[in-house]
Amino acid sequence: MSLRDQIHQLGRQALEAKGLSAAMLDRLMLNPARVAAMAQGVREVVDLPDPVGEELAAWTRPNGLQIRKVRVPIGVIGIIYESRPNVTSDAAVLCFKSGNATILRGGSEAFHSNTAIAAALQAGGEPVGLPPHSIQLVPFTDRESVQHLAEMNEYLDLIIQKAQCLQRRRNAAGPRKRGETLLPTNHPRPAGRRRQSVWRSFPDRTFP
Repeated sequence: MSLRDQIHQLGRQALEAKGLSAAMLDRLMLNPARVAAMAQGVREVVDLPDPVGEELAAWTRPNGLQIRKVRVPIGVIGIIYESRPNVTSDAAVLCFKSGNATILRGGSEAFHSNTAIAAALQAGGEPVGLPPHSIQLVPFTDRESVQHLAEMNEYLDLIIQKAQCLQRRRNAAGPRKRGETLLPTNHPRPAGRRRQSVWRSFPDRTFP
């Protein structure tokens, strides 16, 4: 079975889940047209100019010191998003294009589709130089795995999360212990407030 057929099959299995709304079922559906659209999206990112090393500005200080502002990779980026399988492909490819490794955590309803898509991208990239494990998917679907991901200060350089996902977790889990995680995040904060943690510690959880 080809990777495309495998992804399509897993998409059909996701649609068999019970109790999901029509909108959610539409998000999860991976038919041949949508798989082809994901592949086309990868090609479009490949055709973009390489941002790494681009010089944004340059100037010379009065003492003769020359300064250059250059785009560089961030490092390892964790991305938390809802159950949209196409985001797995888009996020991973954009990170790789900009020289970053990524750890993905999508919605649990799309777990099997996300796993197949991430594996296909990693397998396709390695023959042309993609380092092993550059594209990883969190292999758990519980809330604790998201919290654990956010506490990996020594391994992650940035967490990108959709605000809707963060708000759902706050509403479902209630108040959390603060002051433990200082990872940069794209989630907006009220002006004048310092970044604070909304995560608890789960030292017994490890990712293989």
